[in-house]
Amino acid sequence: MKVPSLILCLVLVCTLNCYGARVVVTVPPSIAEIQMLSGGTSAVLEHLRNRFSSQVSSLEEHYRLKMLTKEVEQASNLWEEQKKGYADRVSSLRNSYISKLSFTIGSINIAISPESSSLGDIMFHYAVHNSSDRIITDITFRPSIGSKVLPTTTALVLEFIHPQTLKLGLAPGETMTNNGHDPERFQFFIGNLSREELQQIRSDLSGSFAIEVLDLHFSSEKGYKGHIRVMDVEEAFEAQLKPIRNTLMKTETELASRRNAHALAQEAFSSDRRKVMAEYTSAVEKLKRSSLRYKSAVDSKKGRSIFEDIDVGTYLLYATNETGEAIFEEINVHEGKNQLTIHALREDPFLP
Repeated sequence: MKVPSLILCLVLVCTLNCYGARVVVTVPPSIAEIQMLSGGTSAVLEHLRNRFSSQVSSLEEHYRLKMLTKEVEQASNLWEEQKKGYADRVSSLRNSYISKLSFTIGSINIAISPESSSLGDIMFHYAVHNSSDRIITDITFRPSIGSKVLPTTTALVLEFIHPQTLKLGLAPGETMTNNGHDPERFQFFIGNLSREELQQIRSDLSGSFAIEVLDLHFSSEKGYKGHIRVMDVEEAFEAQLKPIRNTLMKTETELASRRNAHALAQEAFSSDRRKVMAEYTSAVEKLKRSSLRYKSAVDSKKGRSIFEDIDVGTYLLYATNETGEAIFEEINVHEGKNQLTIHALREDPFLP
């Protein structure tokens, strides 16, 4: 009667081994559910990712994006270089003619405005000589006393209007003065100056007052204000600047053409890439569904998930949170209890 003993032995063996393994996974608090995917999922995913990358690279080559981007960059650099060259030429002309104006400052007076203690008045006489070959109508200037630039209410403009004829314009070789006539006057902010600075201005006024010419205008003839054409540097030297400006405009047109070609190619590329992306996303979602073996909710209080009755083997532990971070880790499940702690999350490899 040994048969019953054998049956009992088989029942005991089955009782001990017919139940699967137990897996306990501790995870960061942002994870709500964990999935166990089949072990071969990583290899299939890598294949899908490589195919996606290859398709995108092929699209980039097809639409010549790298070449078009380089062409835009080169055209942009050339345009910036030529624009700077043009600006430097304008600045050089401006500075050249500014240097040909000689100022002599005559009597100077300073007064605190009676209606406002925050403003001061400076009145001065001057003589100016034009040693250039152009008629200069006016200047924009910045006043200073010693090393202190005076803070003014507005940009200061000095028009060269002859006190007797009232005609605008300082001709080549001509000297103009307002001596014996009303002085030039401007206001500056006293509130921006310390008591010591204001005292220094009072004491140094006659010896260290100066004006720095920042800009100037020209005319082809002298005449009454409003009856002659006043030109800035670019207008006055249009003939000299025209070749540089034409080159700059040609480069600007070429740059616009390059940018347009790049934009059209980028638009077409993006459209095709969205299609490739949709195919990849569909394939990935299908892979997730077909490779899913087990899933378990995370106990939010204990921060862990428990899988019961799991077949022994290799699995891919996968989970995501709301910000797109993921658990993506291969594990080997053996008989009995398996315990694993995930300390950090990573970028979701399923995302392209």
